[in-house]
Amino acid sequence: MAALLTDRIGASPAPAYDISAACAGYTYGIAQADALIRSGVAEYVLVVGAGPGGSAAAAHAAAAGHDVVLVDAATFPRDKTCGDGLTPRAVAELDQLGMPTYLDGRPRIDGLRLRGWGARQEVAWPSTGRFPGYGSAVSRLRFDDDLRSVAVSRGARMVQGTKAIDVENGTIFDLAAKRPKVKAKALLKRLGRRRLVALLLALSLPTAIAAHAGPPVAATTNEVDARFEAIYGKEWTWRQAQNGLGDEDSVAEEGNLNPRLPDVSAAAQQARLDVWSDVLRQLDALDTAQLSEANRINLAIYRAQVQDLADDVRLRGYQMPFNSDSSFWSNLNFMARRPMHTAAAYRAYIARLHDVPRYFDQQVANMRDGLARGFSVPRPVLEGREGSIAAVANLEDPTASALYAPFKDLPARIPAAEQQALREAARAAIASMWPAS
Repeated sequence: MAALLTDRIGASPAPAYDISAACAGYTYGIAQADALIRSGVAEYVLVVGAGPGGSAAAAHAAAAGHDVVLVDAATFPRDKTCGDGLTPRAVAELDQLGMPTYLDGRPRIDGLRLRGWGARQEVAWPSTGRFPGYGSAVSRLRFDDDLRSVAVSRGARMVQGTKAIDVENGTIFDLAAKRPKVKAKALLKRLGRRRLVALLLALSLPTAIAAHAGPPVAATTNEVDARFEAIYGKEWTWRQAQNGLGDEDSVAEEGNLNPRLPDVSAAAQQARLDVWSDVLRQLDALDTAQLSEANRINLAIYRAQVQDLADDVRLRGYQMPFNSDSSFWSNLNFMARRPMHTAAAYRAYIARLHDVPRYFDQQVANMRDGLARGFSVPRPVLEGREGSIAAVANLEDPTASALYAPFKDLPARIPAAEQQALREAARAAIASMWPAS
């Protein structure tokens, strides 16, 4: 959506990023807007969606003196059916928005209380030192309108009752009514005199964040740029290997040649934390003033990403590798959907199938460690989820498994005899995942 809108209003070639962040996504809106503003790249900002993410980003951009237009399909105040709760991270972000007393007199939430099946578990918010140890709650009817008002008070121009459904000839249209809503070209008319423009697209659900536009400017090569690029290049290659995705060049030509699934043991998680902590130290040692304009943006975004990865391990999020939406066992099906072009790639895939029991054992060990400290998804939320496991564990015909799908149409370049051998090996690997009942 971000890229489509950027292109159709004539701001191309602007890089555009859609970031799914759901109801509490304004914390991400703040981080992304802050990166663009601090780098000095953003001059014009269009925010589509005045939910918490959009309004917070617009407020920061406007406070920094940027020309900001905030657009939303609704007329405020309006209510939402989800997300009245505020986490400690959200409380901290309110301070950054200049609203330190906003929660005075409102509920203080010191943790979570989980109920189900006759049991109750109270869990305190984790202590990180980065955020306060409490959360709160405010109705979306009030909260969203208050954040929108902050953005307007800082200079953002608000356009309510305007849908950004599609764009035709530089005009944002409401396709249902086929009438123009916002003359988008008016927002860009001064681009001839300005080298850069930023579009910030915050679509509420999901929150879409943005980008800098204008002609591509080659980064000035210097020692600090080279050091930064070496840091993230090395970490990214290492991260791909940790995820079991294999070398990117080999994947493009042949498929994933990695014969193992990721190591998710507690020891491996600690080793990853050590690497990411070291990467953060290296990034913090860079003289950011010497970075090129493009790499100042890259650094701001990349460091936040690595910090989140490190924090997730530090808080032992890996001890809850499933929820009501996704799970490590169902995610195996994605492995079967990735392209494979050579016999070597299919053999590596079969090796990964043989590695499933080890991978599952590590996940189970992690979950048991989580249960021992009261860290788990509430049981009622998982009602019926065992069905997806039973569908595989009770499978009588391995060829009916989604994991066997890649072998139903093997590349013609693989000789027929080798195709048959690969199919037999795949059936045996899938059959051996769980012992016969």
